[in-house]
Amino acid sequence: MSKLVRNKRLVAIWMTVMMVLSIAGIPVNGGGRAYADSASGASVTVSVYDAVYSAGNQIIRGGVDSDWEAMGLGRAGREIPASYVSKLTEQVTNANGTYSKVTDYARTSLAITGIGLRATDFAGHNLIEKIYTSTNMTKQGNNGPIYALLALDAGQYTIPAGAAWDRDKLVNEIVSKQNADGGYGLGAGRSDPDMTAVALTALSSYTDKAEVKTAGDRAVEWLAVNQNAKGGYASWGTENSESVSQAIIGLTTYGIDPTGDRFKKNGISLLDNLISYRQSDGGFAHTLSGKTNGMATEQAFMALIAYDLFTKGEGGFYTFVPVSAPEPEPVPPVDAHIQVEGPQGTIAGGETEALTALDGLENVLAANQIPYVVDNTAYGPYLSSVNGINAGQYGGWDGWMFAVQRGGFWVYPNVGMSEFNLQESDKVVVYYGDSATQFIHSVQSNPAAPQENQSFTIQVSKETLNWVSGLVDVTPAANVVVTVGGTSVTTDAQGNAAFTAGLAAGSYDGAITGYRPNQSPVVAAAAFKLNVTGNPVTPPVSGGNGGGNSGGVTSPVPSAESVTISVTGDSGKGTILPSQSVELLANDHVSDVLLRQIGSLVEYEGSGPTFYVQAIDGLGEFDLGPLSGWMYSVNGTFPQVSAGEYSLASGDVIAWRYTTDGGKDIGAGDWTSKPPAGGGGAAGGVPVPSDVTDLSKQIDAIGLSPDNKKPIGQVQQAVSVQNASQMMSPAAAEQLRKEMAVNKVNLSQQMPASGQATMADQAGEVSLLVPSGSLASTLTLTAQKIESSRPELLSGLYEFGPAATRFESPVYLSIKVPVHEDNVNQLALVWLDEAANQWIPVPAVVDARTGIVTGKVAHFTKFAVIDRSKLAAPPTTPGNPVTEPGKKYSDDVQISSWARAYVYQARQFKLMDGVADEVFAPQESMTRAQLAAILVRLMNDADRSKLPVASNALTSFQDVKPGSWYADIIQQASELGIVQGVSDTLFMPDAPVNRQDMALMIARAYGMKEQSSTPVFADETEIRSDAVSSVNAVAAAGIMEGYNDRFYPEGTVSREMAAAVAVRLYEKASN
Repeated sequence: MSKLVRNKRLVAIWMTVMMVLSIAGIPVNGGGRAYADSASGASVTVSVYDAVYSAGNQIIRGGVDSDWEAMGLGRAGREIPASYVSKLTEQVTNANGTYSKVTDYARTSLAITGIGLRATDFAGHNLIEKIYTSTNMTKQGNNGPIYALLALDAGQYTIPAGAAWDRDKLVNEIVSKQNADGGYGLGAGRSDPDMTAVALTALSSYTDKAEVKTAGDRAVEWLAVNQNAKGGYASWGTENSESVSQAIIGLTTYGIDPTGDRFKKNGISLLDNLISYRQSDGGFAHTLSGKTNGMATEQAFMALIAYDLFTKGEGGFYTFVPVSAPEPEPVPPVDAHIQVEGPQGTIAGGETEALTALDGLENVLAANQIPYVVDNTAYGPYLSSVNGINAGQYGGWDGWMFAVQRGGFWVYPNVGMSEFNLQESDKVVVYYGDSATQFIHSVQSNPAAPQENQSFTIQVSKETLNWVSGLVDVTPAANVVVTVGGTSVTTDAQGNAAFTAGLAAGSYDGAITGYRPNQSPVVAAAAFKLNVTGNPVTPPVSGGNGGGNSGGVTSPVPSAESVTISVTGDSGKGTILPSQSVELLANDHVSDVLLRQIGSLVEYEGSGPTFYVQAIDGLGEFDLGPLSGWMYSVNGTFPQVSAGEYSLASGDVIAWRYTTDGGKDIGAGDWTSKPPAGGGGAAGGVPVPSDVTDLSKQIDAIGLSPDNKKPIGQVQQAVSVQNASQMMSPAAAEQLRKEMAVNKVNLSQQMPASGQATMADQAGEVSLLVPSGSLASTLTLTAQKIESSRPELLSGLYEFGPAATRFESPVYLSIKVPVHEDNVNQLALVWLDEAANQWIPVPAVVDARTGIVTGKVAHFTKFAVIDRSKLAAPPTTPGNPVTEPGKKYSDDVQISSWARAYVYQARQFKLMDGVADEVFAPQESMTRAQLAAILVRLMNDADRSKLPVASNALTSFQDVKPGSWYADIIQQASELGIVQGVSDTLFMPDAPVNRQDMALMIARAYGMKEQSSTPVFADETEIRSDAVSSVNAVAAAGIMEGYNDRFYPEGTVSREMAAAVAVRLYEKASN
């Protein structure tokens, strides 16, 4: 066999990137890429190919456990692991081919068909027969007929005449259950995006029937109308990726482009929205603030494949029977990087345009005049020598091999270089090695950006493909050499290389090598970059604790922690597990505690985010109707994640309850749009309490009346905080802020005088729970979010009506806001006394984990959540406020309320314009050139004589090109001493400007001097020495402000922040 393909790791065929999916050229946003916001708020771009491939890798890495994962891999042309086929066979055999639900027959049949087998004869059973002879087809509501039809059509299975359920009967059943609004729910309840989309998928093959075409068109219209402003959907009151995935699958099967104008909201398509849930590991999250989730990943994987099939005209996702495909068009060459690594050093590297890996290699070697030999063998072309280094020189299976980095992951080809087709931006590493040579998986610096002379550690991990299991094994890269800044350190057993002396400030190219004498390298050589910042760190005094652990100090043993759990069935079953306290173990989830206590009574499937309770003590989902099943609550609220994903804290109270009415009968809100999640779901928009008595006690303990009339300044405590140890992450808080900024709230709902009722918006921003007896008579309640620029607002300002409504007993108002450790204790749920222009607090509980603030209110008016710390020192009010600009920017909703007036004044004063027609981009980072332009404009207005005459002369900076829009501005600003370059020859005009650099430029421009040497900010030691006085000067002048006594010097400056500073400077100069 050719040494190009004989490496043992290559027998794992399913890891090849030569999958059937050739997605690289799909036009998304006009260029084969989807755009989204990352959790950090930065704009990210990812090709659909990368998204599909990395999602597939994420699934494979975690092991293929789900039938839907297997379908996706099969539809993508990737080989199915033998372990999954064996598991599926065992599962059908153990069940003797018999299941209690028709959806189990349908799902299993789809999986069997999807991996290329036949469900009419699998493990000795005919599962298709069990579908068309089913006697409980509609027991699970619309799910049964929909998935039964999909299973029958996926393999074009034959149904005998006279069957209980033929295709016509299934189609008629589905059409007859369409809601009046054109959507579908699980049963007769409200329409839901997931159910509507999957119904559309099932009906797509029958549009030759007029009634089906009408039903399909109405379902499409429902999906279009109910797509939200961010291009996605909310289901169970929660915006999530799975709903978007199902919509993409349904629309593409029906023949509609999910990236077309009809499914774009504010320029964001369904595909764009889906990509926004993508995580750095290639997986997808359930919610924008969440982490990689198994169910979300498998459904996104299916949706992306469906979109690819749609663009190539190859049928819907569930069209598992092969269809004839057109002749492929010639593939153009692509840009790729080729790196050639010898046994003792790098030989060559460079960019090239090529079709195959071998073409690219030959191009780079020829360009560098490096000799090589490619032998033509019976197995194809074989690379036998490069630069005089012949294969087999160490007497073993050593020789020239290759691997490819694509989308951030290693690809291990199962073909030779001449047969491996390149994709755009591939990095091909041709290396001399053997079967033991591995690849660098990750390189991490701790700290991430060490300061000058600060010690740091480089942690290296390596990976290899386990050709037995077919999985990638990641281990510490021990005994490899890390070289950076001229210093080489060998890693320890944990893959750590400690650079104790640190480095001078600068940007460094590092290398990782594993060369050995007379042997192949242990790893293929890899490169990395390291940035060392200025502001040198003073070495710590030896012998001190420094606030950390030191030798001989033993951490205290924590006391035992516990949670409480109970399980209650329907009225007939009664209590299954009385409330009892159990020990909380490390990393316990709700599912762990349940199974540990009564595991023998629980029937379930899946694990982690896919954990799902089917039955407890013989009482199963759908036993008492299509809306019956198991749900759980923690501390009185119904979480929006699976019980296998919900992490517990000591003191949590878990209650498993059986519902017969989609959750409404147990106080979990309206679940009629979906089956109970049996392992966790949502209770409508904002989770509402299952036991208002518990919540009432928590609120009453604050000691503040719901009918309080004292202003916020006279109330010491207005809230209590729950789950402080599980604080919302900064990334999640920022993402939630963005979501709430674009969400609209406009509710109207009739509430009965008797019986508990809830009202909530779909995005989960606002929720109202009205206990029975709170209203004297039936009344239509309303809620609307209105514009307000008050700086203390952490939420929107919500007007509830009818105005001045007073309740017989308090109702519960919940508002979701971003929280972090700096502000959580400063929050307050308040109403606005407009006559006195004062905020009046009501007692409330803040959940630090979810950001939900719930309080008791006695009457209706305008409510909000505020940050009390911002009341004492609100941002400077513009002297000429622009409350209602004549023409708003198209992205006005993205402008923070405190900055809105500044942004429009900056336009009015001709200080700042939008980045494009009618687009301001308030959250984008301000660049060095843009800030220089603002300062020059300001000085131009103040004293034109100071400005030199503009010219096209060369500047002293190599990266400031004559004729560029900022060339003259930078030249002027440099001559005035406002700006300096990052070096004598570089200005970096497009680099983001941070807060301390902005302060420095302002102080230079206006000649501001520090008036006192007393530190102004608690983080002054983090400010560069050359910027300290400037920071203090602009702060003293009221031009820039800190937050919580800190300045955050390295923080980037957004465009809306720059607008505020520009207006303040303008007004200062005008006074």
